[in-house]
Amino acid sequence: MNRKFDVQTLLARIRELAGAIPGLTQPRSARAREALVRRASIPPELVAAATSAAEGAPRLSRMAECDPEAVRDGMTVALDYDTIASELELLARAVRYTADLQRAELGGIALRIYKLAKNVAWNDDLVAAHVRIMSDVIRRQKRRARKRKARRG
Repeated sequence: MNRKFDVQTLLARIRELAGAIPGLTQPRSARAREALVRRASIPPELVAAATSAAEGAPRLSRMAECDPEAVRDGMTVALDYDTIASELELLARAVRYTADLQRAELGGIALRIYKLAKNVAWNDDLVAAHVRIMSDVIRRQKRRARKRKARRG
């Protein structure tokens, strides 16, 4: 399962892809994002109804300083961004799962080595030293897991 690849080249391609998304903007802060999300959660039906009202009453459109056609185009673009975000989230989930698969395979190998090393350690000082190190790591991991479970508990 060990698949070597050039991470830097792949990251550069991902950043290049991000650069190809028109108007892509990072949030300035969590607070700014929260304020934006409240306005962005206005139902599309309300936006469509308001746009129709502004289109049917040019005076209202001028007062609101909006171009109904631009609003409709903006909704289409927002839906396109949502589609892109969904696809990228699926990709991110697959990358994380692939990383977990790699770690699981390596963890299985490490446990197999640990089990075999315990049987060899009685007559090999170097292996015995490594078994002590591995045992300490396992003990610390179990301790951390118990503390996390107690906090959730």
